Amino acid sequence: MIENGREVRHPLVSVIVPAYNVAEYVKTIYNSVLAQTYPDWELVFVDDCSTDQTAAVVQDIADCDPRVRLYKTEHNSGTPLRPRVKGAEMAEGEYVCPIDADDDVSADFIRELIDRALETGAEITLPIMRNCRSGEEVEIFDSEALDKGSVYTGWDLVAHTLYEWRFGMNGGLYEKEFYKKCLNYLLGLRLTVKAPVVALTESLMFIDEAGSRVLLMDAEKVAFAAKAVYNYRYNPDSVVEIKSARSFNILDSNMFIRQALLDHGCSEGPLWRRLQLHLSACLADKMAKYVENYSKLSAHDRREALETLKRAYRNYDPAEAAPAISKIFYVIFRSGFYSAVMLFYLRNCLKFRLQCFKAVFKRPLGRACQRLLSAR
Repeated sequence: MIENGREVRHPLVSVIVPAYNVAEYVKTIYNSVLAQTYPDWELVFVDDCSTDQTAAVVQDIADCDPRVRLYKTEHNSGTPLRPRVKGAEMAEGEYVCPIDADDDVSADFIRELIDRALETGAEITLPIMRNCRSGEEVEIFDSEALDKGSVYTGWDLVAHTLYEWRFGMNGGLYEKEFYKKCLNYLLGLRLTVKAPVVALTESLMFIDEAGSRVLLMDAEKVAFAAKAVYNYRYNPDSVVEIKSARSFNILDSNMFIRQALLDHGCSEGPLWRRLQLHLSACLADKMAKYVENYSKLSAHDRREALETLKRAYRNYDPAEAAPAISKIFYVIFRSGFYSAVMLFYLRNCLKFRLQCFKAVFKRPLGRACQRLLSAR
């Protein structure tokens, strides 16, 4: 296409929407994509055996707009990963952009992403995310530590996100073949160290935790499009926020990140030590939370959470983590599974009581100091 006397590329962008029981949001996401200032897009819905009218609503739209296509899975996947893979396989675009069905994007979202991707040659181009509930911008990466105008390697950002999840697999713009290769690797990722074989797709709750890191590991270039805004809906009733056995799946996700690092040849150095520190802190926290929330969990959730904890403990090697963790953590982890669970719980209790003690005496002590100073 010729614009202002020069040839400009307008590659087709395939927007992929995994959909499960989101009939009420289908028209919203369609209208959001329809309003794009970038003209060359297609919208691929992958209905994962919804039990509501999701497929029917999408089909009505597809009947009127040939740029919209619907694929229906034969069996519910239980995870957005397989629908994303199917969507990428169906995509005809050079680039793909996965979006959650209940989210929406700014009118210049695709244009800003594609312009930045073509400018930098990045396999991954990331937007700015905004919390729909509060309207506030939520930085994907710490803006003080990273220059959004620069282009980074994926490994730079893996190191930057180890301690905290900073972005999901949704909302970014990916080169299609790169995206398909990474997702197929994720489908084949298994935990086999000192524990029964577990597939990433079995750890459903925090699949984006591991998936987003794998995408970064394989990317030579990652760029940011500071004017592309992705509006996501935060669900306060999600299992991340409530006391559920599924909230313990973060441990599986962390071990998958460890496995992916090993598969990519990273088993030493600063990044590996940071991972060991993160794994140790997360496992210790979940051990303590299991005892703390024991009475709030159902009998089924107790068993499931306990199995997740045991699996993580079997895969965790204190000796491997020793250079990165404190001696106290090392001794506790080496004391045995059930001993470690109780000791980390007691540690949290002691820490909480110390905080309460400080809060109780801080104010009177402060007033006493002020009186002494004024007396002088």
